[in-house]
Amino acid sequence: MRLLASRIQSILWWPGLLLAQLLPPPPASAEVASMSLTLPNPPGPFAVGSARIQVDDETDKESPDHVMLHFRYPTLHANTVTRALYIPSETARQLEQTYTLPEGAFDWVRTNSFKDADIACPFLSPHRSLPVIVFSPGLGSPEGLYTVFQEALASWGYIVVGVEHPLGRPPSDASPSGSADETIRRAKSIHSIVKQFTPQKMATWIPGFEEATRSQNLRGMTVGMFGHSLGGAATALAMQDPSVVQAGCSLDGPLYGPVLTTGFPGPFLFQLATAHLGNYSTLQSVWPRIRGWKRAIAIKSAAHNDFSDIAILASLAPELGIAQIFRGRLAASNPLQTLLAVGENLRDFFDFALRGIGDVNFLRENTTLQFTASI
Repeated sequence: MRLLASRIQSILWWPGLLLAQLLPPPPASAEVASMSLTLPNPPGPFAVGSARIQVDDETDKESPDHVMLHFRYPTLHANTVTRALYIPSETARQLEQTYTLPEGAFDWVRTNSFKDADIACPFLSPHRSLPVIVFSPGLGSPEGLYTVFQEALASWGYIVVGVEHPLGRPPSDASPSGSADETIRRAKSIHSIVKQFTPQKMATWIPGFEEATRSQNLRGMTVGMFGHSLGGAATALAMQDPSVVQAGCSLDGPLYGPVLTTGFPGPFLFQLATAHLGNYSTLQSVWPRIRGWKRAIAIKSAAHNDFSDIAILASLAPELGIAQIFRGRLAASNPLQTLLAVGENLRDFFDFALRGIGDVNFLRENTTLQFTASI
């Protein structure tokens, strides 16, 4: 078992702020500065390298934008470099203000990723393509709040690309129509980014990539994607073009936009929170239009934000009051065990979908099967 993933759903911005006004004051910044917390060690055989790269997003040809990508990847050189930041300082300050946490609350979180370490030789698919996994966070959340999941996948040999979608302020439209629009924007952005994934570009983005793959006869990329909440919705929509994204997984995400009527091709895995299973009538109606291999499983005793680092931070630093801020969105009695189970499922799914190996049963002790179909 291994990882984790989190999305902070749009409706948490305002309720979170209102609730925080009723809570006892958090510890002062001076107290926070003396704290230290290391995230759970990744379970795989590799250490994890980290590189942040800004790329062009040409979704709008007339007004191209820039997107920050956070690459995590296997490395053998962790002892020669420094640890990567958990969340960049500017983003961390925005989150602390949003959730009324003391300044510096995210600075004491210690990652298991090492900045600009040279990549180890990654594994290839049977067709000599390089498996790459893209991650899209929940609405209003940075990709760094899902570090545990991403580090775990990288420790097993995958290149994982966390996409830092623009955030910075509470969304102005949290309605289904607004969420559908954002889902469409994200899917288009992901397509624009993934189309830039070439061996030549990777060699300029990831330290040591050219040397590590020189003898591999690399023929291209095979891309999987997963996301939390609205990031999961964007994953399903991105799957409509299997020439761009070949496999997808949604972590407690809804379905929005064109997929409600057109469906999309698999392979696709849904991991759902048992606390919200009553809200999945939409998934039941769309299920027949999801073509190919598909599974929907529920993670026992999990609520929406148990699919993120929020759960583990709330457990390991109770003095910050995170559990109270996310009341009703955290339910796991053992958040680490829940994260490991979700991460294990992610690894098994991408091993199967991108590499053609492994067990895709997913019927573990803490999961229940909701829907299933395979071809």
